[in-house]
Amino acid sequence: MLVTAAIGPVKAKFKGKLQLENLQPPTSYTLRFEGQGGAAGHGKGNAEVRLESTGPRTTVLHYTAHATVGGKIAQLGSRLVDMAAQKMATEFFETFNAKLQERYQVVPEPVAVAPQGLWARFVAWLKRLFGG
Repeated sequence: MLVTAAIGPVKAKFKGKLQLENLQPPTSYTLRFEGQGGAAGHGKGNAEVRLESTGPRTTVLHYTAHATVGGKIAQLGSRLVDMAAQKMATEFFETFNAKLQERYQVVPEPVAVAPQGLWARFVAWLKRLFGG
């Protein structure tokens, strides 16, 4: 695999390996990864992934990841590295979800958002009361 990552002032291309282990289709697996980014440093880790069916057309993906880094990236501090990793994971899963919806022509269900504030809750209550 080849990944370009920007963490604070350090931007590098990482060449690495990704391996699937503990395959238990269709419910879980483990990802092992390691990468070298030249002068920027290196990293390795694993992620436990579990799929949970929540309906005939819905699945929730749970994951826990652990990683270690070394080199310049490690000098940036764990907080900055953790924030960058979380951002990359969020972007990955948002894109993954969009591609799945596109491929299988799934229309996301609307999400009900609770009204905020006293006035909004009062108006929402009136609408429910009078069928509006």
